[in-house]
Amino acid sequence: MSGAHCHHHAHERSERNIKESVCPPPKHHADPTASPSRLLLHCFAQQLRSVTDDATADAFEQLIIPDANGVDPYPKFIQANRTLLDLQRAYPQVKDFDFGQFLAAAGVMQPRRYSIASSPLANTSLAALAVGVVDDVVQNRHYPGLASSYMARIDPAQGGAPLPVRAALKPAKSTFALPEDTEVPILMISAGTGIAPFMGFLQERSVQKQQGQSVGNTIVFFGCRREDHDYIFKEELAIYQDQGLLTGLHVAFSRQEPPSANKYVQHQILLHASDVWALMHPTNGAKPGIIYVCGSGAMSRDVRKVFINMAKSFGAASNDDEADQVLQDWIDGGRYNEDVWG
Repeated sequence: MSGAHCHHHAHERSERNIKESVCPPPKHHADPTASPSRLLLHCFAQQLRSVTDDATADAFEQLIIPDANGVDPYPKFIQANRTLLDLQRAYPQVKDFDFGQFLAAAGVMQPRRYSIASSPLANTSLAALAVGVVDDVVQNRHYPGLASSYMARIDPAQGGAPLPVRAALKPAKSTFALPEDTEVPILMISAGTGIAPFMGFLQERSVQKQQGQSVGNTIVFFGCRREDHDYIFKEELAIYQDQGLLTGLHVAFSRQEPPSANKYVQHQILLHASDVWALMHPTNGAKPGIIYVCGSGAMSRDVRKVFINMAKSFGAASNDDEADQVLQDWIDGGRYNEDVWG
């Protein structure tokens, strides 16, 4: 979430009623879809040696054990053998695998972390998620995402059978939350499912506005591949625009045909640099804005570069070091907040 493969992502919204679980979950679950661990490969090598000739077993070990020069073949090996099933297909001599060894050596399911795409101000018993359904295809073989494909299969909106989802709710870090002052402008920058927490922000500000509170400028910069493919929450964003809540919506499509000169979200920020800088450094006595960035680490690094260049362009810094300090001051002051991965 390597080799030459393509990704097919179908973005689905899943909404689940939050119910308290009375049964404690098991501490660990084996993940048979995970890449074979080094320990599992060691156990597999022992099994292979017991059922085949030494030459085959030796050749296998050379594929998984670092050589005399310290070159580690493991990363390349698991590109070609992504799961235990791939391993068995490649070495069909191993027809039995000790279950105890498998449990001891198999990877443990890791928790999947998703941002909630709704606000409890709108509904206290419902949590919305934005999940990219993973389906990697390598040499015509599909590798579905463990959690995302499960949720897609049980989504009633897609004809699935509703089944429980075991989840734990954890609060976001204190800096990644709406300001208490509703009049403070906010700029939300994201790509893909990184928009999820911002849908919660928008829902909350919509309720606040309906309650008669004064709400500051609310701006979204969003990046995806194509408008007809993965422009998730398109309808909801249009409604917020019509309501006058969303005062700016700037979308970048990286794979659109014909291609756009502003392919990525950082290009849209540059295109509106004057307006963005004015919100962060108002000269009319208005309250300065707060920036939120959510998405991949690569995207967030590109966005940082844009703001560093903006600091120099608008005279707040004369060199990279000073521009870095401008951004750091924003971070220290809670005016530049990131929730990124990868």
